[in-house]
Order: sequence, then C-alpha cells, then structure tokens
Amino acid sequence: MAEEISFVSNGPLSASAMDVEEFVQDRWMVNDHLSIDVGGRLTSETIGRAAAFGPRVGFAYSPGKNQKTVFRSGAGLFYDRVSLLEADFVHNPQRTLSFFDETGQPIGSPTPYVNALIGNGAGTIPSRVRSKPGTSPRSFVSNIEVDRQLWTSAIVRVSYIYSQTRELFVVNPIPSVFGSAGLLGLFPSGQANYHEFEATLHFQPVHFADLNVSYIWSRARGDLNTVSNIFLPFEQPVIRPNVSASFLRMCPIAWSAGEWSTSHGR
Repeated sequence: MAEEISFVSNGPLSASAMDVEEFVQDRWMVNDHLSIDVGGRLTSETIGRAAAFGPRVGFAYSPGKNQKTVFRSGAGLFYDRVSLLEADFVHNPQRTLSFFDETGQPIGSPTPYVNALIGNGAGTIPSRVRSKPGTSPRSFVSNIEVDRQLWTSAIVRVSYIYSQTRELFVVNPIPSVFGSAGLLGLFPSGQANYHEFEATLHFQPVHFADLNVSYIWSRARGDLNTVSNIFLPFEQPVIRPNVSASFLRMCPIAWSAGEWSTSHGR
C-alpha cells in the first residue's frame, strides 16, 4: 500500500437558500422586416450574489420583399445558482492522507486536509477564508444564425454559438497551508469556454415527413475539478490538483427523420 485516505465527520450537512427573481422583456416590431427583443433578470440570493442583473438582447431581420432570408442574433448575461453542496462545503467529511514506503512503513506524519471556502482577491489563502459563498457563476452567451429558404420545402440554416463562463466553483487540494495541515479549498475561480458551429439542411421529401441533415463542430475548454465532477454522484476518493482541458467534437454526418435520429462523430 502506497497511500491511505481516511475520513472523519466534520459535522452534519445542513444548508438552505432562498432566491428572489424579477424578469422583464419586451419585443418591438420596428417594421415588417425587423424585430428587437430586450429584457433583463434581477436575482437576489441569500447564498451567492446579493444582487445580480443579467441583461439580454436579440433581433431578427429579414431583408428583401420575398423575406426568404432571416438573420437572427442575440446575447445575454446569465447567473447560475449556488448549489447547497457548495454552500455547505466546509462540513464535508475531512480527509487525512497517509503515505507508506515499499516496506509498508509510514512516511512522515499523516496530513489532514481542512475543508475551506476561499474567496477571490489578493492576500494569502488563510486571509481569504470565507464562511459562505459571496458570488455565483456567470455566463455570457451569444449566437448568430442565418436561415435561407432554398425552395418551398427546403431551408438551410447556419449558426454559431459562443459561451463564456466565469467564477465556477472548483476544488483544489493545496498542501501545507495551515502549518502541517493542507487545504481542500473551494475556489470561485473556474472558467469554461464553448464554441459551436452548425450547418443544417431541412426539407420535406414527401408530405408529412421532415428530414434534417447537419454538420456540427464544437469545442469546449474548462477546469476539470468542478464540484459536479468531484462530488457527483459520489465524492472522488483521490482529488488531484485542478487543471484545464479541451474537448473537441465533430459530427460530419447527422441526420434525422421524424422522431428517429442517428449521428456519427468523434
């Protein structure tokens, strides 16, 4: 045995949260070719941001008299809720790490890792310990889309989506923070970016039948030690230092007919 991880109770898990949200949106039909949507959501949380305002805007424009081409675009700021698991992170069982040499003898003393919520900002890690989250993840999402009617029963669509998420909660183990004890910290410093390009041909080969043929390319890059990856559905016994990684997906052949679909990609 090279390593042993033991757990001790750190108090009962107990957390509660209340959110109050207000939302307003309006659509203006400027003329027969242009419509504009403007809205916003104000969120207040007992755990997380005291006040978070997320504006959204979008438009649809169809040039020409036949209106066979439609341009759509939109962007908005979205705030996620703080989960109860993140709110009560400090009361998760505390882990202690013990290491052994080739003969099975302990190497040094066991190292406990203290659960703590670490806020953003300057200063040492012990000075940034917080009792509860004071922020929540936020995402900026934008898209642009062009629809073109080729003939009566065929429409081609080209779209692009971009998403940028900041202040995700990530778990990161850091040794020797509190003297000989280490830190299993919850940091609101995680990031994630997402790009997606899609081209779709939609047409009706026969009456009452739809056929879609699509090409999809997407790329995501983000931190791996998010709370959902580490603690769901069960806590990972071995938690490595947080790193970021990329994921690329291409679906050169994707088609669907009716309620049945299939796709091929990597």
